[in-house]
Amino acid sequence: MPHRVANFLRNSTENFSVSAIANLKTKTIRHQSSTQQHHSTTNVQDQGLLRRLPLDRHSSYSSDDGEHIPYNKMFAAEPPAVEHLKEKKHHHHRISLPFGRSAKDSHENPHAKLDWKIESPPIVFFGDAESSTGALVSGQMFLDVKDEHLEVEAFEARLNIHVHHKRPFANHCNECQNQYTELRRWTFLAHPTTLKKGVHPFPFSILLEGHLPASMDTPLTSITYEFKAEAVLPKSGSSQANHPIKFEQNFDVKRSLTQPEFPHHSVRVFPPTNIKASAHYNQVIHPAGTHNVSFRLDGLTTANQTNKTVEFWKLKKVTWKLEETIKTVAPACDKHTPAGTATTPPTQQK
Repeated sequence: MPHRVANFLRNSTENFSVSAIANLKTKTIRHQSSTQQHHSTTNVQDQGLLRRLPLDRHSSYSSDDGEHIPYNKMFAAEPPAVEHLKEKKHHHHRISLPFGRSAKDSHENPHAKLDWKIESPPIVFFGDAESSTGALVSGQMFLDVKDEHLEVEAFEARLNIHVHHKRPFANHCNECQNQYTELRRWTFLAHPTTLKKGVHPFPFSILLEGHLPASMDTPLTSITYEFKAEAVLPKSGSSQANHPIKFEQNFDVKRSLTQPEFPHHSVRVFPPTNIKASAHYNQVIHPAGTHNVSFRLDGLTTANQTNKTVEFWKLKKVTWKLEETIKTVAPACDKHTPAGTATTPPTQQK
């Protein structure tokens, strides 16, 4: 019985394979010739989109039925219509929404433009807050009128110190997070004035006192000097012309500390031993400079006269680190200050 099953499978396979292989080889030769002719007329293979050909439906258990069919000949290019549909599917349409404009566009006015020029050197406080004499800032504001005549109702500028607390007294309170201090206000035009076409200069100056803080941005707080100018125009029919002409810039205020004549000397003793550590270093560190630190250990050896021996300490490891300590005061606003009590603002340290 087993030999009959084997003969049945062998005979059916051999008869099916011979006819299938002959038919498949004939179709392959015809397909290769037709593909070469089609490739010479139109370059379709460069499309990169392939689909399967309707190959012969016959199958065979023989292992050599597909050895004579190249892999690149088993696929043909996809029709151009399918590629057009894919491009149409991935095409994105941009929709312009008339909701609003950015802050930069809202300051633009078709009738005039504001600009400035700082004539003084960079703002630097020399020395600490107790001994610094401050810094003088001077410049000019330019109002560029584009029309033949332009009426300006008011034109003024102001300089504020903006202190932003990143850990405020009360969370989610804008007044506790942001505090403004006005240093100076300039009134260039106090009453309505008609200006001709051209550039009109308006000088300004201020002496920043030496006790003021420098511009900074730390994990706890940030301090910026905000300069804002605004020119108010009379109302007209155009909505864009009714917008005031604004100008906003920040002053970069820095502080330069003088280097001491002699470096700082620090000494520490480690009892009950006689080891003494001393270090020499500069107290003022510049970000772009080179800083030298000298470290010395004394008392590592001790002579024992009784036993006539010498005891010494062996240095195995030396580690160092540079830490920055920041202390800020986050005061409470009028709304969050307890009524009838004089509270001291919390001091934050990092």
